[in-house]
Amino acid sequence: MRIIKNKSKFRRGFEKKLREFLRENFPSMFPGLEIVFVRENTMRNYNKRFTGSHGTTDVLAFDVDNVYIVIVCTDVARKNAILYGERYEDELVLYIIHGILHLSGYDHKVGKKEKFMREKERELIEKWKTLYYS
Repeated sequence: MRIIKNKSKFRRGFEKKLREFLRENFPSMFPGLEIVFVRENTMRNYNKRFTGSHGTTDVLAFDVDNVYIVIVCTDVARKNAILYGERYEDELVLYIIHGILHLSGYDHKVGKKEKFMREKERELIEKWKTLYYS
């Protein structure tokens, strides 16, 4: 498992807890998992290149020969954390969870499947908060 920070800074202990959380909750993906934190301009470029969409997004996720790449936009996470009254690190982890769930076959764009994905996100973010704040 690799974390690529690209100059991103996190609270002390965040990366260690993140690794622990991902190892426990996604054991089959953990060895091939890469989490990449990027700024808004980089995410905008990736979003256009890989999805054809203009503008930025919070997370992109890809499976490339069993290397699971989750790209997270730190600028979007910071803005949304303020907007929704969440902690920055929790917003980052929510995006990571969201990306990994997509890689695991979850989908929020198809009718009833959205409910299952959102429930799984809530379950996992609560596990994260219990681990990180204990």
